[in-house]
Amino acid sequence: MASTVEANWTAHHPRRMAQTSPMLVRGVLSGPTALENDSHYPVPVPTLSAPAADRSTIAAGTCFCGAVQLELPLDSKPTVSVVCHCTDCREWHSVGSVPYMMFPLLDLSEHGGDADKDKVIAGASLLSYVHRTPEVRRYSATCCGTRLFNSVWNEPASLKLCGTFPTVFPSFEWQPTMHVNVRESNYPTLDVRWFNDLPAEFGGTGREVE
Repeated sequence: MASTVEANWTAHHPRRMAQTSPMLVRGVLSGPTALENDSHYPVPVPTLSAPAADRSTIAAGTCFCGAVQLELPLDSKPTVSVVCHCTDCREWHSVGSVPYMMFPLLDLSEHGGDADKDKVIAGASLLSYVHRTPEVRRYSATCCGTRLFNSVWNEPASLKLCGTFPTVFPSFEWQPTMHVNVRESNYPTLDVRWFNDLPAEFGGTGREVE
């Protein structure tokens, strides 16, 4: 049976606002404060934190160029792991669906005092965010454009979560539990051939996955 958090996530995942020109607020982070016009958002602003002393206990995460560096304890337990097909996620990432691992809201500040949360250890000033709905703030790296994490704050649904992506933390073991918002998908699963690398005519081995 799905947990209460899983049920709330499925039922209340924030939707795009129904308006002709959707709200899109942008902010560039600089130091420990957010833009004044978005200060109502009750989520900690990412600031630099000290790296973990024991490197064997953490999964290292970076943006594509490596300027933004993050850490996530290897023993962290995701609240829910999903593959999301919603319009907002697909458009932000420019993909057909997005794998997420959701944790209790990540306190990315150095004063959070919560050791099992994700944290930024380099490049905090290179983070920017956008949000189309009030509940979700989406962070990316201004240096190379990598999508890094989201924060979700939805009081009525009791959702206070932050999601990041398996591609950001490749050494963290990710096990999805469900697909969500499938009704919004425009990217059908196709019954096509699977290659281990590339077809021979494109310079690969041509070896197919069994």
